[in-house]
Amino acid sequence: MHICTYADAACYALGEAPGDDGSYGPNEDGIFFFTVDGTKVTWNGMYQQTDRPLAVKAPQLYVDQK
Repeated sequence: MHICTYADAACYALGEAPGDDGSYGPNEDGIFFFTVDGTKVTWNGMYQQTDRPLAVKAPQLYVDQK
């Protein structure tokens, strides 16, 4: 939409504002946060999505099937 007040005045165009994460368009479902190195992580309760690979350090669980 363009807004002009007078014929010789400047016109202004309205556009879409970026979302909370700085991107335009629809956002992914879920919550997001940024790690200290700037990696964006999105979590929706079922899966985790990142914009870079993450080095995840988690203990392994071994189950004895006797």
